[in-house]
Amino acid sequence: MDIVIGNTYYTNNNEPYIVLEDVGRRNHSKYYKIQFLNSGRIKEVRADHIIDGYIKDEKSFDPNKIYINHKGNSRYQILEFVEGKHRPVRVRFIDTGAEGIFRLEHALVGAIRDPSIPPIFGVAQYGNTIDPNLHSIVRRWYTVWYSMINRCYNPKHKEYKSYGGKGVTVCDRWLTFENFLDDIPELLNFENAIRDPYNYQLDKDLLQCELPSGEKIYSPSTCVFLSTKDNHKLRASHNNINVANDLYHNILLED
Repeated sequence: MDIVIGNTYYTNNNEPYIVLEDVGRRNHSKYYKIQFLNSGRIKEVRADHIIDGYIKDEKSFDPNKIYINHKGNSRYQILEFVEGKHRPVRVRFIDTGAEGIFRLEHALVGAIRDPSIPPIFGVAQYGNTIDPNLHSIVRRWYTVWYSMINRCYNPKHKEYKSYGGKGVTVCDRWLTFENFLDDIPELLNFENAIRDPYNYQLDKDLLQCELPSGEKIYSPSTCVFLSTKDNHKLRASHNNINVANDLYHNILLED
């Protein structure tokens, strides 16, 4: 029996597939790449198995089923198997149209996420930076950044009502941790925050004290590092402009 590229063949279970290409010899056996027509799965098989029909489409998903990921924020369909280890499949997310390649076992249980949606509260992402868990200094600033994102965009956070609930936001640039890490060395009092990290907090109020809460934003041009003492003083004054000006000038003099 001659195997013809492009021809349709059938397994012993009468499952149709098409032969895509000759992929050469391995361990003294000739192999071909095939694609099952019912599931779309691509597989490499031995030539003698094509001849005797001893091929199985290991499909274990319903291409018509709509799956939901474990966070409940993305609906998707499993489209087809693709080449690779661990039975990878192509997935299309219904609401965004984005596609991604995932392990079948993860797709079946919803342990995947839409790659077009930022992973942190749906708004923020890490960017191209080292894993914050691998470096103590980066981990310190990651904690500051994550806390900022958390209280502005996570309704379950205990302080959300005083931040995101009032309209406080984070600028687009700082929604990426990499950018935040690049920018903070330019903020006022950064050197003090490095020297005494547990006594300084990222503050958005000193430079925006005249604005209502709903218009305040965390950004490179609106934030400074304030000592715990100065932060409490500013809060106790209810962001009084005169107190803010005094604190600002004192910081400049110290700097």
